Amino acid sequence: MEYKLIPLYREQERYTLFYDQENNHFYKFQHRNKSFAVFFLVMLAIIYGSKFLDSIYQEYQSTLPNIILIIIGLGITYYVSKKFYRSYYLTETKQEIILDKYNLKKYAIKGMKQFRIEFYSSIASLPIGIIFFIIFLSQAR
Repeated sequence: MEYKLIPLYREQERYTLFYDQENNHFYKFQHRNKSFAVFFLVMLAIIYGSKFLDSIYQEYQSTLPNIILIIIGLGITYYVSKKFYRSYYLTETKQEIILDKYNLKKYAIKGMKQFRIEFYSSIASLPIGIIFFIIFLSQAR
């Protein structure tokens, strides 16, 4: 998928409208269907992987391993997020669409509402993440 596309509006789990600044066009991309089996397997891997890593972590618990684990965790999170984002949209369904003023305004208003909800929820989760981060580091002995 091209990285110069700006998401404008997302229709639930069906499609997303993007704006291409370079070519001044709007595109529609379908979303991939989510698989419950994949979600279930990932949850099992996290649960059993956490148990395994916890047994190792408890032996070497101190500040340096905590910092190393945080850096590794951030790297893994970044990698998985990029992979998920790239695979979420069906790039072969890319289709150019033409929007009149009325529909463009409607999608822009709905898109701004979606953006506000996502923005404020990320702002609200920031202090929670910081609190858990501090608790994690303070547990080092």
